Amino acid sequence: MDCSALTNLGRIPRLAHAPGSRSHLRKWAAECKAGGDGPVVFVTGRDSLRRRGFEAPLLDALRGTGMPVTVLRVAGEPSDGWVDAARDALREGSPPVLVVAAGGGSALDAGKALAAMLTEPEPTVEYLEGVGHRPPSGSCLPWIALPTTAGTGSEATHNAVLGRVGEAGFKRSLRHAAYKASAVILDAELAIGCPPQTTAACGMDALTQLLESYLSPLSPPLLDRWLEWGIELAARSLPAVRAAMHTRPETACRHDLAMAAFLSGVGLAHSNLGTVHGFAGPLGARVAVPHGVVCGTLLAPCLRETVAWLEADGSNGAALGKLARAGRILAGAQTAAGEPAPTRMSERESRRHLVETISGWTERMRFPPLRDYGVDEAVAAVVLPSVSNRKNPAQLTPETLRDILHERM
Repeated sequence: MDCSALTNLGRIPRLAHAPGSRSHLRKWAAECKAGGDGPVVFVTGRDSLRRRGFEAPLLDALRGTGMPVTVLRVAGEPSDGWVDAARDALREGSPPVLVVAAGGGSALDAGKALAAMLTEPEPTVEYLEGVGHRPPSGSCLPWIALPTTAGTGSEATHNAVLGRVGEAGFKRSLRHAAYKASAVILDAELAIGCPPQTTAACGMDALTQLLESYLSPLSPPLLDRWLEWGIELAARSLPAVRAAMHTRPETACRHDLAMAAFLSGVGLAHSNLGTVHGFAGPLGARVAVPHGVVCGTLLAPCLRETVAWLEADGSNGAALGKLARAGRILAGAQTAAGEPAPTRMSERESRRHLVETISGWTERMRFPPLRDYGVDEAVAAVVLPSVSNRKNPAQLTPETLRDILHERM
């Protein structure tokens, strides 16, 4: 075995992961900031953090460092235009010394992209994969991530997803290994009060990334173990989300999901994603559908068809074994939570249990049909030719991809 695969995972951000760990913010901000007397830029969502009473204490902690604070808000998923406008406004004053991003994946992606683009001369679009013409230099201001939902794992990745929605829309990554956060604070208390439906979509996004990274041939043995732990954390918490937190204490549930999301980001940064994310980019570029909803509604049918293809083909024993292992992990988590689950299963039965369990969660979480977000036959005709299936272990046919999308429309 190539032992380098056990350790070649790159830099993992400095991490605090416990309820109340936001108390680290003041100290870590003072330690992470770049030289100069400029402001710390606090990037957050439109009003969720403020409405739930967490924003003011975080701002007070930053002001306690002696740095001035500039607050920027991003509504919905960030665009390159938002980054450029924010950068231009900030350049009118003293150069910022730190970016703190607090919120969901959109706020974290916006803060990460802003930290990078404050050091670059050209419009952001010029540095986006598949759209621009310039490789990013890798220069980046220090930035601290405080995720308040558990989904994209952006706090652990080295890319920020930016997009435009419409006929000429796109969703592309701004990517460089140097873009990882300087520090990450996983404080489950910051997610208290987040609606169960939002938490469910984010949790299914994290589970999707965990499973797709796990199935990737690029995932080394050490990462496999971390991803299995993340799958277990998600599996024992998602049923509680489904039950609106009535079956487990909310803080414990949200802590598990926060760690699962972080591990899914580590997986994304070091391996490939699969067919669900192959759908997510083209769909998100065409219509304003939340990324977590795409993952939540498409994961089960994509898994079902992947399992069927792999079992019929029979040549990828590694992927089949991992799918069986994931099914056993879900059964173990269900048993530990007091839910009925089989205790003895064959490899094939374990794969069936994986698909059936996630299908059940999808239905109980009541994800709206994609048609509610404007995905009709005309949109499907444009999106389907752009859906990437190259990184999935099963080579699903265009007809199968079409049937998956129509099933969830």
